[in-house]
Amino acid sequence: MKEKIIVQNYRRSSIILTFIVWALYFCGQDVTIAQETVTISINDLRQHMDSIASDATEGRFTGSHGYRKAAQYAADLFREAGLNSGFTNEKCEKSWFQPVPFIRNNYSSASITMRKNGKKRTYAHSAGNFVILNHGIQKKNVKMASPAFVGYGINEPDHGWDDYAGVNVKGRWVILLNGIPPADANNQTFSDSLRELYSDWKTHDSLKLAALTRHEAAGLIVMPDKYATENWERTVLSNYRYNYIHYAEDSINKKTESEPVLPVILVHPELAQILFTGQNYNPVTSKGNYHPYVLENAEIKVTIDCKKEFIDCYNVIAVVPGTDSVLRNEYITVGAHLDHLGKIGNHIYNGANDDASGSVIILEAAKSIALNPPERSVLFVLYTSEEQHLTGSRHFLKNPLVSIEQVSLNINLEQIGSKNRDFPGIWAIGNPQFKESFYKAGKSLTETDLKFDTAEEYKDVLRGNVDLWSYYEKNIPVIMLSSGGFPEHHTLQDKINLIDFEHLHKAAVLLYSLIMEMGNGQQLNDNIKTNFADK
Repeated sequence: MKEKIIVQNYRRSSIILTFIVWALYFCGQDVTIAQETVTISINDLRQHMDSIASDATEGRFTGSHGYRKAAQYAADLFREAGLNSGFTNEKCEKSWFQPVPFIRNNYSSASITMRKNGKKRTYAHSAGNFVILNHGIQKKNVKMASPAFVGYGINEPDHGWDDYAGVNVKGRWVILLNGIPPADANNQTFSDSLRELYSDWKTHDSLKLAALTRHEAAGLIVMPDKYATENWERTVLSNYRYNYIHYAEDSINKKTESEPVLPVILVHPELAQILFTGQNYNPVTSKGNYHPYVLENAEIKVTIDCKKEFIDCYNVIAVVPGTDSVLRNEYITVGAHLDHLGKIGNHIYNGANDDASGSVIILEAAKSIALNPPERSVLFVLYTSEEQHLTGSRHFLKNPLVSIEQVSLNINLEQIGSKNRDFPGIWAIGNPQFKESFYKAGKSLTETDLKFDTAEEYKDVLRGNVDLWSYYEKNIPVIMLSSGGFPEHHTLQDKINLIDFEHLHKAAVLLYSLIMEMGNGQQLNDNIKTNFADK
């Protein structure tokens, strides 16, 4: 019976013999599980993974149809397993889905028209043509005109460097290179003070944009650098995906800030090559002598029409009430993020290990917890939009379903199933008082399969990168179960065939044991002082 494991209830010592007979008889099939035992199945883990991380969900990007499909699968499984829906709306209606509001920028009519040597062609906005980094405020009646190349866009004549010297950019789209001049650029002096100033990520963009505004440019075209050219899809993922959808509450809070004036786009390397072929200096190939100039026999017009759409995506939430009359008012939250990077062109970023692996472990462990609840209540949360600045978990804690003071512990699962994982076993990062409980929960594994480090040691790595951080910064006790990094992270190779299901099975058993260990008895959170029995 390699695909089934029977885990004894910590509070009961007997196992009904008839159940064992039935479990053996129905090995690999769906069976009714007795109250005294719990089963966790590799077959079920595979089924969950197929339903969440297959091509059918198209990478589960926030707000997409594929994400909603995966979320519905999780909700249906929670329902079938006997868990309670965890969200209640303003009308006191119960639901599995907590809405998380977003603003999506719709650029369906955006385009760039290029006339080269008398031949005109229009390129529709797409990941394969150009990426809108900021829609800005587009000037009206900007006519088709030759763009201006102004090198690195540094306007510091008093310090010996001026990329705008002798070039009229008024009313033109301006093409810039990323970064700063190399030390030997055209034998000119680029001072150490300028190098330091324009190397500072806090100032270099604002300085370049200010220069463009002073010179009344119509817009900015950013040239892809060597990395962007060689890794175009990853560049799109880090710009297109993260700049096209925004957490609505953040956007509303920033509504008093001034809108950036200039529209900014990043062009595909092939479009850049079309523009610069035959010019005096070609920054794509670095042929010719570097100098700013207005392009010859090349004209462009960029149209950006941004329509903002308000959409909801969802955290999927289920709850198992605790069995103790007092401790049931304390909650353990168990979470993983359900979202991933989505689809770029015809390429689907499945995100099997990031983080369908954590999600399917939770689905399987939740079924067992529903059959055998601990004394504390357990909230299972599959977060949306972790890939967009931990938005789902941030929203969950800004709009908690129970008082924050009632949350005893957060258990988070992240990237735990890859065959190419950094750590061969299960690595916990959390508050030091939970180390003994983690090893106790993992007693069915060998000692070399387990590793525990404190969250304090790794806070610089955790900060802003995993949903655990949303809890940690609110001083809620935490444990993250992971297996470290893996080389296929955020690549097309993060597919189901990358998953080690035997390892996933061990992790699901450990998670169940850890919830039971933490859900019973000992006080977990020193911040919880309320005597709920008096309420």
